[in-house]
Amino acid sequence: MAKKFQLVDTFEQRTPTTPPETNWKLCLVCQEETTESLVCPVLSKRRDPGSGYTTMAANLVKFDELGKLPRTVQLQRLDEGQGVEATMVAHQAKWHKTCMLQYNNTMLRRAEKRLIASSSAFGSTDNVPGKRARTHSSEATTSGTSCFFCGKSGTETLHEVATFQVDTRVRKCAAQVGDNELMARLSMGDMVALEAKYHSKCLLALYYRAKTTVEAEQKTDHEGVMSRIVLAELVLYIEETHLEEGTAPVFRLADLAKLYTTRMEQLGVALCKKVNSTRLTERLLAQLPGLRSQSKGRDVLLAFDEDIGEALGKACEQDCDTEADL
Repeated sequence: MAKKFQLVDTFEQRTPTTPPETNWKLCLVCQEETTESLVCPVLSKRRDPGSGYTTMAANLVKFDELGKLPRTVQLQRLDEGQGVEATMVAHQAKWHKTCMLQYNNTMLRRAEKRLIASSSAFGSTDNVPGKRARTHSSEATTSGTSCFFCGKSGTETLHEVATFQVDTRVRKCAAQVGDNELMARLSMGDMVALEAKYHSKCLLALYYRAKTTVEAEQKTDHEGVMSRIVLAELVLYIEETHLEEGTAPVFRLADLAKLYTTRMEQLGVALCKKVNSTRLTERLLAQLPGLRSQSKGRDVLLAFDEDIGEALGKACEQDCDTEADL
């Protein structure tokens, strides 16, 4: 029997009849476990802590009316029959700050402006609001004559993103520098589909910021490891000196700081500024509970409790002998 041919309608996006359940312990929006901390309006110190739910619920509904909610965010799973806001309050909903920024008032206004501008370009305003746009036409500009990064057109040439490699690298750089506003714009879709345009200097500036941020983090990590190693060596030196018989060592903080700096330089770490003496003292006292610091003029001296006690005892004996002689 011959098969009956039927044209498949790919225009309408069909959603599951039963939306997935919401895990209220995770982010309301992305439903993913990440290293980013969660924000709960109920725990806010504001006088009206519940206002966070009011704003978020209203914005999500408006984004849905504009057809700008991704398929991963379904209002059906956020509404248990009494409205989105009431459901959020009942479950004490939480979210990541970066996810919330994608649906704040600023992003909502931008989405409305893009949709109005796109509809006007086609001579119609039927898409504003309420009808879900199915093509990329309503998202095709950011705007089409302005730079995706700086938002300005200027006199410089605008280049259009043509490869996914650029989109991938921009997303990586945005995460590295922690640019929440840029990440929010990127959440609207890939840069190729958005027909994003950019100034060469703006794109290069982002790449440079990401490069310097990564290098600074790597340098900080390396310096931190070397600092802990040098401190351990300094503690060992103080302990070994203290164990020597016949001596009650007294250490000048300035000498210890110089020793610390010299050793760091030997390990390849060039310190940009002078060692913080107060911080060094605190670290040494934390590692050596019996060690005490004492100021004498402009110097800070460090000695062990037992040696200080013995010195005070001898001083008292000498005073008694002196008084007896008198």
